[in-house]
Amino acid sequence: MGIVAAVVYRPPRRPQLVAHRGYSGRAPANTVAATRAAVEVGVDMVEVDVCMTSDGHAVAIHGPRLEESTSGRGRVKRTALADVRLVHTILDGALVEGEGVPLLSEVTAAAPDMAFNFDLKTDAAIDPVLSLVDSEGLTDRCVISGSTARRVRKVLRRHRDVGVLVDLTHLDKLIARVPRLRAWWLVHRYRRLLSNPLVLALNIEHGWVDAALVDGFARHGIPVWTFTVDDQAEADRLVALGVESITSNHPGNIRLP
Repeated sequence: MGIVAAVVYRPPRRPQLVAHRGYSGRAPANTVAATRAAVEVGVDMVEVDVCMTSDGHAVAIHGPRLEESTSGRGRVKRTALADVRLVHTILDGALVEGEGVPLLSEVTAAAPDMAFNFDLKTDAAIDPVLSLVDSEGLTDRCVISGSTARRVRKVLRRHRDVGVLVDLTHLDKLIARVPRLRAWWLVHRYRRLLSNPLVLALNIEHGWVDAALVDGFARHGIPVWTFTVDDQAEADRLVALGVESITSNHPGNIRLP
């Protein structure tokens, strides 16, 4: 890949706190309100899910179906933006009127100094997200996630200055359920890909993080990012193990060193 530009995102020199879909414990997930709430409690980064509408707009929603988090019905990718705009989002089972599904650009505009983790839910979002990264000058304050090795390589082919996280495949998750195989399998499988300076970390569910896993990657200079942690005791355990980043639905309740 050659020399990596200095603009690639680098986390702070301490455990990093990331808001999962914004402060999704306080406001509907992936909304402007959730993003602003995360900024208010001083997170380091906001994670945002990205889907595409049928007419080619990048929107902040987990998907793949509208009914998972809104008053709408149907697949996001088969729904035009104008119709996505009509739905209300949901918090704790209740509709929140006036807080709809935003364009991804509206989320970033709501927090102009914030770092973002763009969690891609479809390959179709790769080019629109990277175009947004370039147009808004976000390379030094964003990462791309939602990416197994195949998608990571697609992102790397399209952009030389954006940081990417590696997420597990279904096979990885099956093997990771066996503690004695977990670290060996994942380090063996991903060490080479993660040695690329644009691939910033392994991104893994917190329940699978143990000393063998963190130490195995640390021997190769590879950080571990983890999600989704809503318990302070669990956050303390992960910090003690040496993880670089912790993602939470309730970032206001999590204290990191």
